[in-house]
Amino acid sequence: MNRQAVALAADSAVTVTTARGSRKAWPTVTKIFAMPAPHSVALMMYGSTSLHRLPWETIIKGFAQSLPTTPHSTLADYRTTFLRYLRAQRTLYPPREQHIYVYAKLVLEYLDLRGDIEGSVKEALANSPKTQLTPAEQRKVITEVLDAWQNGLNRQPRLKRLPRDFRRRFSAEYRTEMRQAKQRVFQKMPLTPAQSRRLTTIGHLLFEREWLMDGHSGIVVTGFGEDDMFPTLHQLRIEGFALNYLVLLEGDPTRITRDNTASVRAFAQGDDVYAFMEGVQPRYRNKIEEILHHRVVELPQEVLDSVAPSTLSAARRKKLKDDLFNATLELYEQTLVELGQFRTDQFVAPVVNVVSALPIEDLAVMAETLVNLTSFRQKVSMSVETVGGPVDVAVISKGDGFIWIKRKNYYALDQNPRVLAKYFA
Repeated sequence: MNRQAVALAADSAVTVTTARGSRKAWPTVTKIFAMPAPHSVALMMYGSTSLHRLPWETIIKGFAQSLPTTPHSTLADYRTTFLRYLRAQRTLYPPREQHIYVYAKLVLEYLDLRGDIEGSVKEALANSPKTQLTPAEQRKVITEVLDAWQNGLNRQPRLKRLPRDFRRRFSAEYRTEMRQAKQRVFQKMPLTPAQSRRLTTIGHLLFEREWLMDGHSGIVVTGFGEDDMFPTLHQLRIEGFALNYLVLLEGDPTRITRDNTASVRAFAQGDDVYAFMEGVQPRYRNKIEEILHHRVVELPQEVLDSVAPSTLSAARRKKLKDDLFNATLELYEQTLVELGQFRTDQFVAPVVNVVSALPIEDLAVMAETLVNLTSFRQKVSMSVETVGGPVDVAVISKGDGFIWIKRKNYYALDQNPRVLAKYFA
């Protein structure tokens, strides 16, 4: 995005994973949807292509038809109108589909939790001289993992607009799903009654805190309202409905202003775009920070433990370790700040400065190129090509509104005049 326009580009691949873990990708999905004139707005989807097993394409096109004949004042109004539309269409989320969603999320998250427990048990066994852990030792490991999960969930912000009596009503409505999910995932694990109750608490927190499962949907709302002089972008991460409550996360909108003159955003699989902007792959950056933390913060603690005189009192030893930890942690954090500033100065800022001055047609070329970059990397790797197929490209400007630059169609335009009349009359 820059002060002239916003450019959108999306591949056509959708990946389906079977219950046995097999994956297949189809390069035929439409992900960019123009709102009808006079609305200079588009919606783009990523992640899961359906909500409660209903295609987002059907939902978004229904929303487009519901828009009034006059444009909204700001893009924020379109975001609000879209969410109101979702909540008002009860046929999108009948009670049975909500039960299916709750059960599926519980099972998937409980499976991750069980994996963490099994990994911790193996680690404890590897560090033990015995060939197997005692029941008490197993219970201790399980409790530690449950503590970590519950504390991690409690640290997450509470979902917005959550009803005050949500937990009581959730427990009454989905008690069967909670019980069946626990039995399915943990039936062979030696859990105490207290640990089983902790699992129930964790299950509740999964629907009360900002904690989405991997298979959620992303919806991008972008363009111009009638009174907007510069483009804006809203990102909605939507999971589903429970108790008729929409579980979603929303970040701060990206707004182009006279001072904030450009922005480059990637959604879903953005590692290659991140590398283009920051000069380093995020996995490589994370590994560097992990190694640096060990060398700067953890290793001095280990050295102190090995060389500190045994005559030191426990209090003196603790003070030395605390002082050393605080000093090395400050050094580590300052180093990360300096590295981040270097990436900004050397990589991010030069690209943003150029993007802020790009003509509209070059903005579209850049958006398409970034999608093709990810597609090409996957093409020369052994992984499933989850990005690929034809790339749809569109731009939205204040003067011209929504314009397709490249668009695939599964039908011939000259043989479908009704489609042309529907969207371009």
